[in-house]
Amino acid sequence: MANEHYAGSAPGRRGSFLPGNPDGPPSGGMLAPVWSVPRALIAEKSVSGDVSKALKGLAGMKGATVHEPDPLGPDLVHMTWDGGLGAAAAVAEIVSGSPKLEGKLSVDAIFVPAMMPAIGPASDPEPVDPLHLPPLFDADENLADIAVVDTGLYRPSGRLAGRARTPKNEREDPIGKGSNIAYSGACHGGAVAGLALDRTGRTVDVYCGLAKGQTWMCDSAIYRALLRAKDGLGKHGAINCSFGSYATDVHFPIATNHFVKNNKDILFAAAAGNDMTDDPWYPAGLAVDHDHVVSVGALDTTGPGPATLATFSNFGPWVRVFAPGVDVVTDYVAGKYFSYSDGTRSLFWGAARWSGTSFATPTALATIVEMWGGTGDLVDWWQAWVGNEPGPLRLA
Repeated sequence: MANEHYAGSAPGRRGSFLPGNPDGPPSGGMLAPVWSVPRALIAEKSVSGDVSKALKGLAGMKGATVHEPDPLGPDLVHMTWDGGLGAAAAVAEIVSGSPKLEGKLSVDAIFVPAMMPAIGPASDPEPVDPLHLPPLFDADENLADIAVVDTGLYRPSGRLAGRARTPKNEREDPIGKGSNIAYSGACHGGAVAGLALDRTGRTVDVYCGLAKGQTWMCDSAIYRALLRAKDGLGKHGAINCSFGSYATDVHFPIATNHFVKNNKDILFAAAAGNDMTDDPWYPAGLAVDHDHVVSVGALDTTGPGPATLATFSNFGPWVRVFAPGVDVVTDYVAGKYFSYSDGTRSLFWGAARWSGTSFATPTALATIVEMWGGTGDLVDWWQAWVGNEPGPLRLA
């Protein structure tokens, strides 16, 4: 049964990731890589009063119920409403009426784990024999704490048992009931955690950045997950962010970017995205101005010659590190079927071959932590190292 179906990376077989209820896709068409939560936005606290008044005053909001702002952190609020305009239209109208608010509010942007325009990683997962997984290093508690903010963790077994953890009260990955996997990003968090474990020997905590009751990630949910992850880190900490979003006039990850920019004592490893573009994908795009952010693109190391840039990987001067991201073998759920868009399905037994900058990112982070070795401050060590390198680093 494990060999019922096998094929290499084939984006044409990709399943869908988002349900039909978020705003979008926008006018760019089916493959436009920007979505938002339908009636939710995020604003800086200092302007929340003005935004709330503007929301209630919009002509398109007649009959809508605007809820009280929900604090996200010391400087941000989450604002939601029922009825009326969608988030993108509301933000566009508010900004046009008060240009001083531009850059201080955004739709509650939807993120997905390092996506292609077709939504999701650069390929669907394909089953492999778990014997192809490398043995894990012995635990080295002298190395940095690593947290993974992702889809959550589903009942760790095999290599992950006892080494990848769901912290107390943290939601697990809602991969689906019975024998079928419910959505194409399922087990993404476990796959990322497995790669973070490969070199470090640390126990990895996995936090769920999915919107409550959904199988998609959004700016507000990720922000809250990052807060929880920070609380769980020790003195030397790193957070893996294998997700992201592009920015437009009304759509940018204001909360996630705010958190990353203001926590300079944490090393953030962030996926560069899988759209074959040099457009910055956030939070990885913050690496241009923030040396505690490690932006990671993908290399193809599957050929007989030297490593090359993966055909799907984003690139550009904002991408600081490249690591293997094509046909990466990592941990996956066992005893469940993944259904592909062409009607076929595969049964998994604890391991998968998967492609994307999502998987290059924990590989790069684990390599950096291993090279650091526990001497001195992790962020200081990284900044000194990267400061001496004029071009992008290859960690193949």
